Amino acid sequence: MTHFAFIQNLNTPEIVMIGAVVLLFFGAKRMPGLFQSLGKSVREFKKATSGIEADIRSAMDVEAEAAKRKRVAAAEAAAVSAAEAPVAPAVATPAAVATPAVAATPVVAATPVATTTEVA
Repeated sequence: MTHFAFIQNLNTPEIVMIGAVVLLFFGAKRMPGLFQSLGKSVREFKKATSGIEADIRSAMDVEAEAAKRKRVAAAEAAAVSAAEAPVAPAVATPAAVATPAVAATPVVAATPVATTTEVA
């Protein structure tokens, strides 16, 4: 059974009935010209939709190619900057040297020391 694009429940008796009605309305002389123009219309529609589809596909390919070029350029720039970056020497600084742990000592208030001042 043949399924049409948007008429899926159309069987053979329905198609024959539609053909008979068209034959009654238009007559036998105009039927070939009618179906010929219908065929041309369907071909033109398919041609237009395939053209639009091709345009959309080419636009998507251009965008994908541009995004790919950006990623490649960014990766190359990162590789170049990593290769040119100076390497810092591994020198221990005083802050980096480990200091011994100091035990917490209680804070004792200092007593004032008596000082003598001599007056001359």
